[in-house]
Amino acid sequence: MTNRQRHKGNPGRFTQLLTITASSGARGDGGDYQPAWNGNSTQVRGMWRKTSYTEAAMEGGRFSRAAGVWEIPWIPSLAEDYRVSFTDRSGTTRYQRIVGVDDPDRRGRELHVYVVEDEGAQL
Repeated sequence: MTNRQRHKGNPGRFTQLLTITASSGARGDGGDYQPAWNGNSTQVRGMWRKTSYTEAAMEGGRFSRAAGVWEIPWIPSLAEDYRVSFTDRSGTTRYQRIVGVDDPDRRGRELHVYVVEDEGAQL
């Protein structure tokens, strides 16, 4: 999946380069999902912000466990079986699991990608 869409509203706010990778995992012996992060990936620019309690409550608590949200240009079929990786200011690569995806204006122009830190992240 390759996506290099331009955001029409304010392209200058999307400054962080992100890699979004699909999981190619399968169900484990106990029936739990075991992600493997060697699926297709795409690069996109996004903007990070912390989620607030009010925002999570407004969404009916759907994203209450999210640590924050990436605002990115719309990508078709982005779902919770993807993860986000990026390099922070200290040069460390960080990995975050997607816990929710929302199209806030329902017009297919921008997505809010709710994430949590992936503590046991591996390539």
